Amino acid sequence: MGLLHTYFVAESDERAAGAVEHGPEQSGFDAVDLPDVDPIIVLATVEAELRGEDEESVEDGPRFATVIGDTGRSWVYTVTDELQRAVAAATPARLAEVAAAVADEDDDDDPEFAVNALAGLLGDLGELSRRAIAGNQRVYAWVGL
Repeated sequence: MGLLHTYFVAESDERAAGAVEHGPEQSGFDAVDLPDVDPIIVLATVEAELRGEDEESVEDGPRFATVIGDTGRSWVYTVTDELQRAVAAATPARLAEVAAAVADEDDDDDPEFAVNALAGLLGDLGELSRRAIAGNQRVYAWVGL
């Protein structure tokens, strides 16, 4: 069984960290499951593509995948404000371009399906990010075993 990845909206790092033990959905947060969208590996590449930056500069950002909650079996990570704004503003066509650049086509029997699936997941992240921005909140990632 792989890792679970759920992205959610919270008004502060402290509130977000409170979701670490039971997960954001059970803790009452606005959340969306994004299978295989790792907050470190995948989001670094997504943010770099969306912003036209290199991955290293993205990873050097102050809020890039900072662990704010850790049980040893589940973790809460920050998501950068820059990614939140960029994915919220991106059109479906732009997200499809990013997905094509990011999807690991070598690891899937159907590369077109992998790209389309990732584009859909990025669209879901964009919707969540728009809700966060509208509520003056931030997006976080919960990862569990």
